[in-house]
Amino acid sequence: MSDTVLGPATEADGPAILGLLERSSLPTVGLSDHLANAVVARRDGQIVGSAALEIYADGALLRSVAVDATERGGGLGQRLTERALTHARERHVCDVYLLTTTAAGFFPRFGFREISRADVPAGVQQSVEFRSACPASAIVMHAPLRPLSVAVRDATESDLAAITAIFNDVLATSTAIYMDQPVTLADRAAWWRSRVDADYPVLVAQDESGIVGFASFGPFRAPVGYRFTVEQSVYVRNDRRGRGIGGNLVRALVERARRLGTHTMIAGVDADNAASLRFHERLGFERVAHFREVGYKFGRWLDLIFLQRSLGKPDD
Repeated sequence: MSDTVLGPATEADGPAILGLLERSSLPTVGLSDHLANAVVARRDGQIVGSAALEIYADGALLRSVAVDATERGGGLGQRLTERALTHARERHVCDVYLLTTTAAGFFPRFGFREISRADVPAGVQQSVEFRSACPASAIVMHAPLRPLSVAVRDATESDLAAITAIFNDVLATSTAIYMDQPVTLADRAAWWRSRVDADYPVLVAQDESGIVGFASFGPFRAPVGYRFTVEQSVYVRNDRRGRGIGGNLVRALVERARRLGTHTMIAGVDADNAASLRFHERLGFERVAHFREVGYKFGRWLDLIFLQRSLGKPDD
């Protein structure tokens, strides 16, 4: 079976998308007029997922986010939503709205927040979904997409409180870090100092809200024969994920590693973290090892996957 591939919808995809929406109990009316701003997921030539935008002068409506029952639970809905929002930014859309009756808990991870129907601009309210397709009881949500000015730079001691907060949030809410106890500011200060003293980078991403992510790499293994290999880690603040910040940090790490004469970069990712695995693969990392039950957290054994990128390869 082939991988699931995302790409733009074509006019010929219309019937398959409408069939998927009908099976998912989602509105189909008016979608045919907006296929130019739709994205689909294909597996073995069949459409197994969709997302679409209706773009108006004062904002866009996100609709038709659907995943076939055979593909659910693997993060495809997240990938489709991220791709649709990326398309919105490319079209210079500043605000995206949506209506939902069953998925209000899914969309906040992309920056959506519940708002009043009266707060939706007039152009978007004229859409078929607002006028008739969705019930009046549907929840209205909004995400601002105004471009964020994100700078990537070397971390300083004044950044350590924010770095500690991001690290501890990831630690507490996921299996991305195989630790149970939060770290202290003193712990992170010692870690930062050890990296800097060894000439390893600690980078932060910063926008107008403050530090929104950080990344670093260090030795893969201690013996001198491994000196041309490093292991990286990257973490993004939970309200800024899905906006390309992690990619910017990793690309900056790769360039720094090349300057240091590094040959190979390794990433260790929890096997259940499908989003992180896809993220690294998009950045040129390849899966090279799967270690079974080497970690333990939240009362269960965890598998670890190693991904590797040769730094002799140019960026995509």
